[in-house]
Amino acid sequence: MPGAMRALAEREATMVASKGALMRDLRETVALLNKSASAEVRASALLGLYERVTQHVNLVESMIAQDDLSGANDNERWRTFRAETALNLLDMYPSLHGFFRKWAVEVDIHTPRAFHPSRTAMASAQRLVAEVYPEEAAELEHQYRTLELPVHGFERSVPRQLPRDTASKASVEFAESGGLRAVSGLRSDDAVRVATGVAHRGPGSFSAPASPSDAASLLKAGHTRGDSWLRRQLAALADSPLAILVTVVATLMSSALLAWLGLSSP
Repeated sequence: MPGAMRALAEREATMVASKGALMRDLRETVALLNKSASAEVRASALLGLYERVTQHVNLVESMIAQDDLSGANDNERWRTFRAETALNLLDMYPSLHGFFRKWAVEVDIHTPRAFHPSRTAMASAQRLVAEVYPEEAAELEHQYRTLELPVHGFERSVPRQLPRDTASKASVEFAESGGLRAVSGLRSDDAVRVATGVAHRGPGSFSAPASPSDAASLLKAGHTRGDSWLRRQLAALADSPLAILVTVVATLMSSALLAWLGLSSP
């Protein structure tokens, strides 16, 4: 299993284990609260459960962020799956909030906002649900506002970062004869067509800087502090389709002329 997939599977196993532990702690705490234990014991159990809920919420938030950083959310199926996980959490939380508020009174916990989440709690889950399930997100936002729960993620969207362009790894390799040997790492089909159709060292075309020691020179067309030679050439050609046509025609005519001269020489 590739490293990225292994890391993703491990994160998901951690998520499943956390949810299972939370459900177990919830059952045990409810059983304890309904017994004739002292207020101190029940208060300690309630606070411990709230800490466990907070840990699980933070884990879900962290998983969403890691999915974005690792590129897992570029896969729409996985992104939908993660959005469903977030939706389940947001559906469940209002009931948990009501549970904690009810039992806080029963066990004499009167600290203001003792069981109230911070203003940015669940923000990543809210943003993801709003992107994938906007109708459900609108209903949840109304419910959260009514209960005075945080709605930071519903209110503030963050533009998704597009999949990282592989242009930094793009290269064009020229053969010893001067023709183009290979183009790799260019995501744009247009860029590939321009490079393969025009990039030739010869009369009537733009000239590639030749390497005195290596005829098959490798030109990097990626991100640099300044514009690379090939990037400037491609940009200029891309801005003018006519220039592309003229360049190709000039190359063909030059090649034909050189062949004619070679045949006609004594």
